[in-house]
Amino acid sequence: MSKAQILRRLVNQRLTAAAQEICGLLEGAMSEYEEELCALKEENQRNRKLLHAALNPEVRVPRAGPSSPRTALSQRTEEVFLIGPSADVMTSPHQLFLLLTLL
Repeated sequence: MSKAQILRRLVNQRLTAAAQEICGLLEGAMSEYEEELCALKEENQRNRKLLHAALNPEVRVPRAGPSSPRTALSQRTEEVFLIGPSADVMTSPHQLFLLLTLL
């Protein structure tokens, strides 16, 4: 083999190794970005639900039982509580609205 062929083979080997390393790094980066994208989509969905709950709060009126008469003045309404930004914190729609207006 001539020196030119040896040099060509060496350059090809090094370029192939570099290309494989670059492809591996790109695959890792793409995998990380895909995971981050999924997490951001889930967070976006949670934020949409919180915003919807804050802008459209629900009020539930319990049904009148046989022992309690159902009158407009004696009806007791219950506020529906929603799960806040972290699972261990419970917030009302009013509190969520105030929180969102501060952001």
